Amino acid sequence: MEHNNKGDMIGIIGFSEDITARRLSEEKVEQSRTLLQNIFDGISEPIIVIDQNMVLMMANKTALEYTHCTRTGDAIAGKPCFEVLRGRTSPCEGCGVAERLGKGENVSFERKGVMDSSQLEQVSLHFFRKDEKKAIMALSFVSVTSQK
Repeated sequence: MEHNNKGDMIGIIGFSEDITARRLSEEKVEQSRTLLQNIFDGISEPIIVIDQNMVLMMANKTALEYTHCTRTGDAIAGKPCFEVLRGRTSPCEGCGVAERLGKGENVSFERKGVMDSSQLEQVSLHFFRKDEKKAIMALSFVSVTSQK
């Protein structure tokens, strides 16, 4: 509002901005995110994306079902995988992922089943960079290979 020297209102100052382009851009980003999550969820093996600190970035529906996790979406992102998927405060014993994250090399290994110790799991880690910086992330596939 604009006032004269006596304090009387003499006008209103305002501005407007066309946010149509921004809104359309945000809608496209959301559509792409939804498409990616739908594709990710359509994969029948448990898959998670974690960073070098074991912080969960994404998990497909199969991974959440496999670990009996009831959280989804934003409730899992940004938290350690062992906390979200197993309710733990530290990495799971025998996981094998933590020790291999620092190396940043694609690797496959077998471990005792995290959810069922009578099973063996084949874990494959595929590393990639989130951006040009040093942030390394890993795409982790888990397959139950056999029972002991």
